[in-house]
Amino acid sequence: MIPLVHDLTGKKVVIFGGGDVGERKARFFEGECEVVVVSRDFNEGLMDLDVELLRGDVEGSYAELLDGAFLAVPATSNRVLNAEIEVEAGARGVLVNRVDGPGEVIVPSVVDFEDFAVSITTFGESPATSKFIRERIEEILGEEYRGMVEIQRRARDLLKGEVEEQMERGRALAEVMEDEEVWSLLREGRTEDAWRRGKEVLRVAV
Repeated sequence: MIPLVHDLTGKKVVIFGGGDVGERKARFFEGECEVVVVSRDFNEGLMDLDVELLRGDVEGSYAELLDGAFLAVPATSNRVLNAEIEVEAGARGVLVNRVDGPGEVIVPSVVDFEDFAVSITTFGESPATSKFIRERIEEILGEEYRGMVEIQRRARDLLKGEVEEQMERGRALAEVMEDEEVWSLLREGRTEDAWRRGKEVLRVAV
């Protein structure tokens, strides 16, 4: 398996099961695509999410609910039923994220800094380790990294109008990335000063 970032705009994700796991999956996908949660009962937390809740018997409805779905998440407490949903989804060309087995799609643990994101997965072997790594990354990566994304964005825009060769642009951007004064200013929250220093580095680099 390999990590992959996918735009889910316009896609439908169907989650079977309204318990703790179903709620966690719904929170992950909420706002990124159409999310449908099917269950006899729903966690109270699901009521506050912008997702569609369909109350009913999963066993009698999963086949038709898979029509038009991009991803299915069998998250019921019944392993046999989850396996049946996986088989039916596969027959319809729908990807599957299993909560009690490997499936085709693994939902990673994600650290989202808005300007950039870091995803962690142990490929289903140890979710606890993924969580631990996520928490450590949240401690290590401060606001200066978001600032560097902004500096690099500005630098790229500037270089596109002045430097034709992509390799040369990449080398100049790396010079800015490695400049200790830029990082020091970003750590102090002085983004505009960091950008002025970044432009000085660019002038030397190009």
